[in-house]
Amino acid sequence: MAACAVSSAASARLRDGDILVADSQTIFLVDPATGDRAILSSRDVGNGPAFVHLAAVLIESRDSILAVDGFGRTLYRIELATGDRSVVSSNSVGTGSIEYFWPRAIAREADDALLVADYGRAVLFRVDPATGDRSVISSRDVGSGTPLAGPNSLTLDRSGSVLLADARLFALFRVDPLTGNRDVISSGEVGAGPPLWHTRGIAESASGRLITIGGQWSTSYLPHLMSVNPATGDREILSSLDRGAGSRFAGPEDLTIDSNGDILVADAAWRAIFRVDPTTGDRELLSTSDVLGVVGAGPGFADLRTIAVASFRFPVGIDIRPRNPANRINLSSQGVVRVALLGTADFEVAEVEAETLAFGPAGATLANRRGPHFEDVNEDGFTDLVGHFRVQEAGIALGDGEACLVGETSDESRFEGCDAIWTLGPCGIGFELAVLPLPLIWLRRRRAGARRPIDRRGMR
Repeated sequence: MAACAVSSAASARLRDGDILVADSQTIFLVDPATGDRAILSSRDVGNGPAFVHLAAVLIESRDSILAVDGFGRTLYRIELATGDRSVVSSNSVGTGSIEYFWPRAIAREADDALLVADYGRAVLFRVDPATGDRSVISSRDVGSGTPLAGPNSLTLDRSGSVLLADARLFALFRVDPLTGNRDVISSGEVGAGPPLWHTRGIAESASGRLITIGGQWSTSYLPHLMSVNPATGDREILSSLDRGAGSRFAGPEDLTIDSNGDILVADAAWRAIFRVDPTTGDRELLSTSDVLGVVGAGPGFADLRTIAVASFRFPVGIDIRPRNPANRINLSSQGVVRVALLGTADFEVAEVEAETLAFGPAGATLANRRGPHFEDVNEDGFTDLVGHFRVQEAGIALGDGEACLVGETSDESRFEGCDAIWTLGPCGIGFELAVLPLPLIWLRRRRAGARRPIDRRGMR
């Protein structure tokens, strides 16, 4: 059922966790708690050029979003206060050696430059958001490696490299944003496990594994979520007809991961949003008003194309096991690990709400009921917050190369900081995925600042 009655979210500002989805000609705001839906921008909400066929959305700030119109060959900026649309880049706005043909995906780099994957051109563009100018950073003629054929999904990993899903090659790529060189992460020839087929959507989980949509043919199309090891390309099914409880997928088009680690899936056939447990594969209807029932109030979706989630965490520096450069964590330990949240001239740790601190993929809370203590662990003149977290509650797995600490300040601003680790198994066997000489590790620990961008498809 297409959207009929117009319920507008104009004048709203995005909150952390808010969900954005788009069908062909409408962008919706979805409440993550209730599933309620409101229209942000459409033919009936907001002024400006009408959408032709939306393909992707990207959160720019609490007050604006960016949208890719694939058939319209245009990048738009939408103001949330009004729903008004303005052109950021198109074949008539901005210059470039190659025109857009069928742009399908968008991401943003640390310096705010935009990356746009064009399915029709098999090209990765970099776009200046101020001028709309576009340049090719990877194509058949730019960069080495297997050429792209049909890139339809895009994100950035923790190092800033580009991750692409290619629907024509049934493959996942990593692209160097400086050289355009392409490496196949997983495909029919790279990695073991169920084959990638009709690949759509790509996201990086907190553990570093990649999540994508695949499928297979039996007597009908059977879509599923897949988890991919980025080091080996090995694949396993995460949620499908045979794995996980809940209504099955029918036509999943895109996915993202929220701040809790749950996977959000936009299903075009069901006109619904699913929330998927990454551990069990269980599927829960988050918002729909169609075949599967009614979850949430407001206008219904049509053919859902894309999904994004708002995350406004700002980057901070942390030091796991301060003054211990190796950062070894024994996963069989029943004890605690010491983590320092590093203060800077711009970040006062006294403003942190201690009860919001959560460490590791499972979100371990402070082990000491009296809370953290304060000291200058890196001797830079700024007070740091030091807390202890139980190893068994952190959810760190053997082979994990980093662990992260998240929390909130007194004004409800959310932050995240990560540090490299070396995990030890029950027999003392260790994995160190980020191998650095000890002096370099020590120097890096003393830096009090963000080391990398955090959010790849939303606000950093």
